[in-house]
Amino acid sequence: MDEQQIKQARFGGWRKRVVVILGIIAVIVLAFLGLWRAGVLGFLDTGEVIIIVNGEGLVKQEFDWYMADSVKAMQQRGGEVSEEATAEVRQQVLQRMIDQQLIYEQGIRLEITATAEEIEAAWQRRLSGYPDEKAFAAKLAAAGMNIDYYRELIAQEIVLNKTVELQMKDVQIAEAEIKQLYEANKARFEKAPEEVKAAHILLMVNEGADEGAVLSRVKEIRKKALAGQDFGELAASYSEEPGAAERRGELGYFTRGQMVKPFEDAVFVMKVGEISAPVKTRFGYHLIKLLDRLPAGRRSFEQAKEMLSRAILDQQKRQRFMAFLTELRMKAEIEFKPGFEVAPPPGGGVPGQR
Repeated sequence: MDEQQIKQARFGGWRKRVVVILGIIAVIVLAFLGLWRAGVLGFLDTGEVIIIVNGEGLVKQEFDWYMADSVKAMQQRGGEVSEEATAEVRQQVLQRMIDQQLIYEQGIRLEITATAEEIEAAWQRRLSGYPDEKAFAAKLAAAGMNIDYYRELIAQEIVLNKTVELQMKDVQIAEAEIKQLYEANKARFEKAPEEVKAAHILLMVNEGADEGAVLSRVKEIRKKALAGQDFGELAASYSEEPGAAERRGELGYFTRGQMVKPFEDAVFVMKVGEISAPVKTRFGYHLIKLLDRLPAGRRSFEQAKEMLSRAILDQQKRQRFMAFLTELRMKAEIEFKPGFEVAPPPGGGVPGQR
């Protein structure tokens, strides 16, 4: 992902799992895609066409925005924005634009739609951080779009997400498979580091948003949680992390060094069941609830089971997604404007070019 990762969890040499915050998307797949972001693409139907995907033009303005956003994220992470790194990001951005279009087209072919209720819920989430709808409309106007067009973009994003989720719905794992992985790595569970399990609610601070308004909204949500409302339900209703509704805000177990520092500093001093004050990171404001804590030491199968099952499930979802995307790429007809060609993705299928 992407600048929108909040956690990259590893255990030994057999697991690499990414849990993503923001943009995209739900679980593993949305992280890969980096879906449309709020209030930025008011020019999808106009401008200089740089790639044609199955007859649909992708425009340079969209590419320019993605590039600027990606470079900014690299700078925020303290990474070197070298010529080589920029060239690599450029290829990733172009491929991402193509993949988004291919998946969206597949959703349309499958007659996947966004309901009025889904669009309205997403719209209300996007309004957070702005004093009122008028202020948000002014921000959209500055980006070259109006509210109606922006809601169309939301609908497109919902279709795209549903299309991806459809490919994952029957991915399952057997307990025997989890047990086998545990036994194969049993020695590594003899001296496991301290782990915590947490859930969170994230409200993003979008460019141009009223940060004070976002913080006030987070505090209001916290009051509801402290008053006894279910934290998972609040996360499903309010969190702007992609996939929050499905996961009810849960991040699973993680160790020190796997979260951005402000998040880690807060969660590792919390008591089980405690709900944090608002925590600010470069992603926005978080409310964190500590669900469990495992001290350093040996992990039984039951203690390790959830972590292992998530790792296996993520791997299987990644494989399913890549197979799905490869098939779409292989069938696609792509035409590139000179200077915007995309190298074939490693193991990801080579689109037909003309």
